[in-house]
Amino acid sequence: TAQDITDTETKILKALNYVVNPPTSRRFVGEMMRILALCSTTRMMRKSAAQLGLNRIEILQAILASACRQTEGASSVPALSLGCLPSVVGYSALLNAIDDEFDKQGQQRQGTTMDGMEEDKMIHSYQLEDFQRHYRRYARSQSAPIQEHGRQQELEKEQFLAAWKEQFLLALYHATSGYLAPDTADVFRVRELLDEIQSESLQENAEVSSPQETTGDEAGVQSSPTNKKKSR
Repeated sequence: TAQDITDTETKILKALNYVVNPPTSRRFVGEMMRILALCSTTRMMRKSAAQLGLNRIEILQAILASACRQTEGASSVPALSLGCLPSVVGYSALLNAIDDEFDKQGQQRQGTTMDGMEEDKMIHSYQLEDFQRHYRRYARSQSAPIQEHGRQQELEKEQFLAAWKEQFLLALYHATSGYLAPDTADVFRVRELLDEIQSESLQENAEVSSPQETTGDEAGVQSSPTNKKKSR
């Protein structure tokens, strides 16, 4: 009867302690992303990000996309999907994504500086020795303040990203009553597993996207019909 079905469902729910739809690692990532975004919404943080040329929205979007890719990859690994709590997996994936994106932001500044130095070397190599000597002496005296300003801005950017991450870790640590911390053994282990999964995925994608090399004989066989048609 209907009453029997209802009683059976009630017994099952009580046996499961009503945990029929537990939060996934992807949902934990979404909740933690809100905390990460809130840590940069103060007036001082927004002003510092704008002055340093950092786009907070793009950074957050890149972190979210990277963390979601890692949690999706972890769902097919029993050691992560069954052997670890979803909160730890989501937390570890988000830490990996934050480190990767913040490192990328720092490397962009360094890459721009190095490209400018290479261009200067190429330009100077085509000048006469006498002109080079006087020009470099003048350029050194003029570009020193500019280079010093660039190094100072790069240092400020690193300090801003480090402060942003520190505020996020501290807020999440207090929000979970000290349960989620970046220096625990479980987090270290999960982060290493996620890094391995991500590197294997990138390697597989590179192998699939790389064009197959053809030998000389195959190239000749493939091109022979075309040559005959052209000769006609």
